[in-house]
Amino acid sequence: MRSLAFAKRNLKEILRDPLSLVFCFAFPVVLMVIMLLIINSTVPDISVTPQFKIENMFGSMCVFSFTFLMLFTAMLISKDRNSSFQSRLNVSPIRSYEMLFGYVLAILPLAFVQVILIFCTSLCFGLTVQWNILLAILSLIPSMLLFIGFGILLGSLFNEKAVGGMCSLIINLAVFLGGMFFPMETMNNAFTVICDILPFAPGIRLPKMIISNNTSGIWLPIMTIVLYMLMIFSVSIVVFQIKSKSDKKN
Repeated sequence: MRSLAFAKRNLKEILRDPLSLVFCFAFPVVLMVIMLLIINSTVPDISVTPQFKIENMFGSMCVFSFTFLMLFTAMLISKDRNSSFQSRLNVSPIRSYEMLFGYVLAILPLAFVQVILIFCTSLCFGLTVQWNILLAILSLIPSMLLFIGFGILLGSLFNEKAVGGMCSLIINLAVFLGGMFFPMETMNNAFTVICDILPFAPGIRLPKMIISNNTSGIWLPIMTIVLYMLMIFSVSIVVFQIKSKSDKKN
C-alpha cells in the first residue's frame, strides 16, 4: 500500500509538468506523423526505405518514446534525492524497495499510454490489425523496464544538473545503435555486430519480427533484451538502495 501511495505521488509530480506531457506523449507522435508524411510524399517506393514501413516504425517509435520515460524517471529521482522531500522520506516508515517499486508503478502506465497513442497513429497510416499486434506490444515490456531501469540508475548516481546530459547520451545511443531511422542492413558487419550486442537494436527488432510474422530466430533478440533488462534493473536496485542508505545517514 505504501508503494501504491508513493506511486500516485510520483505520477502527479510527472504529470504536473507540462513539458513531461509534451515529450512523453506529443513529441513521439508528432515526430512519427511528420516523418511518415515526408516519406510517403517523397519516396515512391517504400521498399527503398524499409525502416519507414509502418510495421517497422511502430516498434521503433515505441522504443524511442521510452527513452523520454528514462529521462523523466531520472530527473524525478535526482530531484527527490536533493530536496527536502528526501528528508521526509528518511524519517518515514517506507523502505527503499517500496520507494523503488513506487517509481516503477508510476512510470509503467505512462509507457502503455505511449504505446496506445503510437498504435492509434500507426492505424491511421495503414497498420493492419492482426492477432500478433498484441504479442508485439507485450514484447515491448522488457524495453519499457530497461529504460525505466536506466532512469533509476542515472537518477541515483547523478544530480539534477548532470542527469539530463547522461540521459541524452543514452537516447542518442538508442537512436544510432538501435537502427531506429536507418536500415542496419546497409551497415558493415562490424557495426551490425556491435548493435546486436547492445540492447537497443534487439529491442527494436523484436516487435518488427512479430508483426511481420518473421519468428525464425526470434529467441536471440528476446534473450538479449531480457538479459540487459535484468542486468540494468539489478544494478539500479543495488545502487538505489546504497544511495538511500547513504542519504539517511547524511
